[in-house]
Amino acid sequence: MIHVQNISKSFGEQSLFSGVSWHLKAGLRYGLVGANGAGKTTLLRMIIGTESVDGGSIVRSKGIQVGFLPQEVDPFEEGTVLEAVLSGITGWHTARERLAAVQQRMTDDAPWAASPDALKALDRADTAYEAAGGEAMFYRAQQALGGLGFKAPELHEPAKSLSGGWLMRAALARLLVMSPEVLLLDEPTNHLDLEALSWFEDFLADYEGCVVAVSHDRYFLSRMPQRMMDLTRTGLHEYTGAYDDWISGRQMRIEDQLKHKAQVDRKRAHLENFV
Repeated sequence: MIHVQNISKSFGEQSLFSGVSWHLKAGLRYGLVGANGAGKTTLLRMIIGTESVDGGSIVRSKGIQVGFLPQEVDPFEEGTVLEAVLSGITGWHTARERLAAVQQRMTDDAPWAASPDALKALDRADTAYEAAGGEAMFYRAQQALGGLGFKAPELHEPAKSLSGGWLMRAALARLLVMSPEVLLLDEPTNHLDLEALSWFEDFLADYEGCVVAVSHDRYFLSRMPQRMMDLTRTGLHEYTGAYDDWISGRQMRIEDQLKHKAQVDRKRAHLENFV
């Protein structure tokens, strides 16, 4: 799906990380962790292509759709909350406008409406709209917004009035309704209450695409991931399981490294004594 191959990133003379390789697999949920300043957000931006790669390469499967939720999102400019969420689904929105245009022409042009060409145009437009999700997309958007804490009347309020945590929730709902093959989330739980968080976790558990989440919420990381990815300056380490599995696995890796260092130190001391 996405192959990250030995990439590196520096800012000036400061190396952020190097030797990072990762094969993002379809249907897996990843938790991405690392020390503050390790470059987790930068890595996500490199995967979506908004941040350059200094070394190595990132190869994406042809036609793959990647969705990204940053820690800060731009305000919506127009439409209701529901319309703003649906407007992010480009293919569906285009198909719906095309169908509306055909229907409007049939209303305005009676002779054309009675022609075989009109019926064919209506059938093609309707088929494309249904293939893109059709009227069911309204239900999906309402379900996502409701799950993330919006009340029914609030869906029809101006989207530009949203701010702070509610803006983030609406942006998250838009991504969930889009259902991209790869979903990259940077601190998605920051503005969710317990009820919304519970719904969100259930949604991700059934999500068919690949999910990558950066989070400092250990409880979220204890339930959501199937793999933990630990980003360090010298590479990316993968652990099977969730947060607790990463903690124990990381400790074992550190102990192995210490044992290896002790062996090297003993050999060095032996050689020095021999010399």
